[in-house]
Amino acid sequence: MGRFYTKSGIFQNTFLISLKIRILVIPKLFTMAKQVVFNSNVGGAQFVIYSVQGQQVSAGPSALHFNQQFNDSMLVVGISISAPNGTLCTVTYQCSSNGQPTADPAKPSPVNILIKQFNTATVTLQIPI
Repeated sequence: MGRFYTKSGIFQNTFLISLKIRILVIPKLFTMAKQVVFNSNVGGAQFVIYSVQGQQVSAGPSALHFNQQFNDSMLVVGISISAPNGTLCTVTYQCSSNGQPTADPAKPSPVNILIKQFNTATVTLQIPI
């Protein structure tokens, strides 16, 4: 209890109110890095360009292999294939996340691609990891 004086000289009692405020700290949900193993081979292609998560990682050979950690929930692999028009190319791939097999639900392996025009075709795999 405290006292203070007003301009008229009359003092008033004041009560010190103590508020207990609890601050809830909710920890940020961190995604754990996942160990992803990916193997791919393109049959019938003359030249292949691979990109992973939008970054070009390989050009030339028809095969790609990597084993690395990802924090994302989706692995996006772009495959650009060069071959003569009318060529049927086959993309065969295997992927695992933390040792569990996974695949693109819309494009399970093997994926057949017919080169129709400009001697190129592109396929994008979206694999939940």
